[in-house]
Amino acid sequence: ICKHLPEIGVEVILRALCAKLEPDPYGSYHSAFMHLGMRFTHWNPPTYYKDPFLGLLNLHPDHGLNLVNRVVSHATVAWKMREELEGNNKPLPQTIILGDREIELWGDHLVYRWFRYPSVAPDPVCVALMALEYWMNKQLQAGENPDDLFHRVLRDANSVALVGVCTSVALAHMDKCQNAILPIIEN
Repeated sequence: ICKHLPEIGVEVILRALCAKLEPDPYGSYHSAFMHLGMRFTHWNPPTYYKDPFLGLLNLHPDHGLNLVNRVVSHATVAWKMREELEGNNKPLPQTIILGDREIELWGDHLVYRWFRYPSVAPDPVCVALMALEYWMNKQLQAGENPDDLFHRVLRDANSVALVGVCTSVALAHMDKCQNAILPIIEN
Protein backbone atom coordinates (compact mmCIF):
# COMPACT_ATOMS: atom_id res chain seq x y z
CA ILE A 1 0.00 0.00 0.00
CA CYS A 2 2.73 2.47 0.99
CA LYS A 3 4.50 2.18 -2.35
CA HIS A 4 1.54 3.01 -4.58
CA LEU A 5 -0.94 4.72 -2.23
CA PRO A 6 1.20 6.43 0.41
CA GLU A 7 -1.60 8.67 1.77
CA ILE A 8 -3.77 5.65 2.49
CA GLY A 9 -0.78 3.75 3.86
CA VAL A 10 -0.06 6.52 6.35
CA GLU A 11 -3.66 6.53 7.59
CA VAL A 12 -3.77 2.72 7.91
CA ILE A 13 -0.51 2.65 9.86
CA LEU A 14 -1.68 5.44 12.16
CA ARG A 15 -4.91 3.59 12.91
CA ALA A 16 -2.95 0.42 13.61
CA LEU A 17 -0.42 2.08 15.94
CA CYS A 18 -2.21 4.96 17.65
CA ALA A 19 -4.89 4.18 20.24
CA LYS A 20 -7.55 6.71 21.08
CA LEU A 21 -6.68 8.83 24.08
CA GLU A 22 -9.89 8.40 26.00
CA PRO A 23 -10.77 7.04 29.42
CA ASP A 24 -11.75 3.43 29.98
CA PRO A 25 -15.28 2.60 31.22
CA TYR A 26 -14.15 3.41 34.78
CA GLY A 27 -12.89 6.89 33.88
CA SER A 28 -9.19 6.01 34.03
CA TYR A 29 -6.60 6.81 31.38
CA HIS A 30 -4.10 4.29 32.77
CA SER A 31 -4.32 1.90 29.83
CA ALA A 32 -3.96 4.77 27.33
CA PHE A 33 -0.95 6.18 29.17
CA MET A 34 0.82 2.85 29.75
CA HIS A 35 2.29 2.93 26.23
CA LEU A 36 1.78 6.67 25.61
CA GLY A 37 -1.19 6.06 23.34
CA MET A 38 0.56 3.44 21.21
CA ARG A 39 -0.85 -0.02 20.67
CA PHE A 40 1.52 -2.73 21.83
CA THR A 41 3.92 -4.04 19.20
CA HIS A 42 6.64 -6.67 19.35
CA TRP A 43 9.37 -4.44 17.90
CA ASN A 44 11.83 -5.17 20.65
CA PRO A 45 14.57 -4.25 20.40
CA PRO A 46 13.60 -1.29 18.26
CA THR A 47 15.85 -0.65 15.26
CA TYR A 48 15.74 1.83 12.40
CA TYR A 49 15.18 -0.76 9.69
CA LYS A 50 11.89 -2.12 11.02
CA ASP A 51 9.21 -1.02 8.63
CA PRO A 52 7.08 0.92 7.88
CA PHE A 53 8.97 4.11 8.69
CA LEU A 54 12.27 3.85 6.83
CA GLY A 55 10.63 2.32 3.77
CA LEU A 56 8.15 5.18 3.53
CA LEU A 57 10.83 7.81 4.15
CA ASN A 58 12.86 6.32 1.29
CA LEU A 59 9.95 5.91 -1.14
CA HIS A 60 7.90 9.02 -0.33
CA PRO A 61 9.85 11.34 1.99
CA ASP A 62 7.03 13.83 2.61
CA HIS A 63 4.60 11.05 3.53
CA GLY A 64 7.27 9.36 5.65
CA LEU A 65 7.94 12.59 7.54
CA ASN A 66 4.20 13.02 8.01
CA LEU A 67 3.90 9.51 9.47
CA VAL A 68 6.87 9.91 11.82
CA ASN A 69 5.65 13.32 12.96
CA ARG A 70 2.10 12.13 13.60
CA VAL A 71 3.19 9.04 15.55
CA VAL A 72 5.58 11.11 17.69
CA SER A 73 2.96 13.83 18.09
CA HIS A 74 0.37 11.31 19.30
CA ALA A 75 2.78 9.94 21.91
CA THR A 76 3.74 13.47 22.96
CA VAL A 77 0.10 14.43 23.47
CA ALA A 78 -0.33 11.27 25.59
CA TRP A 79 2.82 12.17 27.56
CA LYS A 80 1.49 15.68 28.23
CA MET A 81 -1.93 14.34 29.30
CA ARG A 82 -0.28 11.77 31.59
CA GLU A 83 1.92 14.41 33.19
CA GLU A 84 -1.09 16.63 33.86
CA LEU A 85 -3.62 13.98 34.95
CA GLU A 86 -1.53 11.38 36.76
CA GLY A 87 1.59 13.27 37.72
CA ASN A 88 -0.06 16.51 38.84
CA ASN A 89 2.55 18.32 36.78
CA LYS A 90 2.11 21.35 34.59
CA PRO A 91 4.38 20.82 31.57
CA LEU A 92 5.54 24.00 29.90
CA PRO A 93 6.22 24.21 26.19
CA GLN A 94 9.54 25.18 24.76
CA THR A 95 9.55 27.50 21.78
CA ILE A 96 12.02 27.43 18.93
CA ILE A 97 12.30 29.86 16.06
CA LEU A 98 12.38 28.12 12.72
CA GLY A 99 12.85 30.65 9.95
CA ASP A 100 10.08 33.16 10.54
CA ARG A 101 7.88 30.79 12.59
CA GLU A 102 7.69 30.03 16.28
CA ILE A 103 7.17 26.34 17.00
CA GLU A 104 5.88 25.14 20.36
CA LEU A 105 7.45 21.86 21.52
CA TRP A 106 6.51 19.65 24.44
CA GLY A 107 8.56 17.20 26.42
CA ASP A 108 11.23 16.81 29.03
CA HIS A 109 14.74 15.34 29.04
CA LEU A 110 13.30 11.82 28.71
CA VAL A 111 11.15 12.74 25.69
CA TYR A 112 14.20 14.42 24.11
CA ARG A 113 15.98 11.05 24.00
CA TRP A 114 13.08 8.89 22.78
CA PHE A 115 15.19 8.12 19.69
CA ARG A 116 17.78 6.21 21.74
CA TYR A 117 17.24 2.69 22.97
CA PRO A 118 16.70 1.94 25.77
CA SER A 119 14.37 4.83 26.42
CA VAL A 120 10.96 5.34 27.95
CA ALA A 121 9.40 5.64 24.49
CA PRO A 122 7.07 2.92 23.22
CA ASP A 123 8.70 0.77 20.55
CA PRO A 124 6.83 2.30 17.56
CA VAL A 125 7.94 5.79 18.57
CA CYS A 126 11.54 4.70 19.08
CA VAL A 127 11.56 2.86 15.72
CA ALA A 128 10.07 5.91 13.95
CA LEU A 129 12.69 8.23 15.41
CA MET A 130 15.56 5.82 14.73
CA ALA A 131 14.42 5.52 11.11
CA LEU A 132 14.21 9.31 10.85
CA GLU A 133 17.74 9.70 12.21
CA TYR A 134 19.11 7.10 9.78
CA TRP A 135 17.25 8.69 6.84
CA MET A 136 18.45 12.20 7.77
CA ASN A 137 22.07 11.00 7.92
CA LYS A 138 21.67 9.49 4.44
CA GLN A 139 20.13 12.72 3.12
CA LEU A 140 23.08 14.75 4.37
CA GLN A 141 25.54 12.25 2.92
CA ALA A 142 23.74 12.64 -0.42
CA GLY A 143 24.29 16.42 -0.27
CA GLU A 144 20.98 17.80 1.05
CA ASN A 145 21.18 21.23 2.63
CA PRO A 146 21.10 20.87 6.46
CA ASP A 147 18.95 23.99 6.94
CA ASP A 148 16.34 22.67 4.52
CA LEU A 149 16.42 19.20 6.07
CA PHE A 150 15.99 20.41 9.66
CA HIS A 151 13.17 22.74 8.60
CA ARG A 152 11.39 19.87 6.79
CA VAL A 153 11.63 17.69 9.87
CA LEU A 154 10.64 20.33 12.45
CA ARG A 155 8.07 22.45 10.60
CA ASP A 156 5.08 20.42 11.90
CA ALA A 157 6.67 19.19 15.13
CA ASN A 158 5.19 19.38 18.60
CA SER A 159 7.78 17.23 20.38
CA VAL A 160 11.28 17.84 21.67
CA ALA A 161 12.02 14.27 20.54
CA LEU A 162 12.43 15.57 16.99
CA VAL A 163 14.89 18.21 18.19
CA GLY A 164 16.80 15.36 19.84
CA VAL A 165 17.06 13.57 16.49
CA CYS A 166 18.15 16.74 14.68
CA THR A 167 20.79 17.42 17.32
CA SER A 168 22.16 13.88 17.00
CA VAL A 169 22.34 14.20 13.23
CA ALA A 170 24.04 17.60 13.55
CA LEU A 171 26.65 16.16 15.91
CA ALA A 172 27.38 13.38 13.42
CA HIS A 173 27.87 15.97 10.65
CA MET A 174 29.17 18.94 12.61
CA ASP A 175 31.15 20.29 9.66
CA LYS A 176 27.95 20.62 7.58
CA CYS A 177 25.34 21.27 10.27
CA GLN A 178 26.82 23.65 12.81
CA ASN A 179 25.15 26.75 11.40
CA ALA A 180 21.86 24.91 10.84
CA ILE A 181 21.48 23.48 14.35
CA LEU A 182 22.63 26.45 16.46
CA PRO A 183 19.48 28.57 15.97
CA ILE A 184 17.35 25.54 16.89
CA ILE A 185 19.13 24.52 20.08
CA GLU A 186 19.90 28.00 21.39
CA ASN A 187 16.22 28.79 21.73
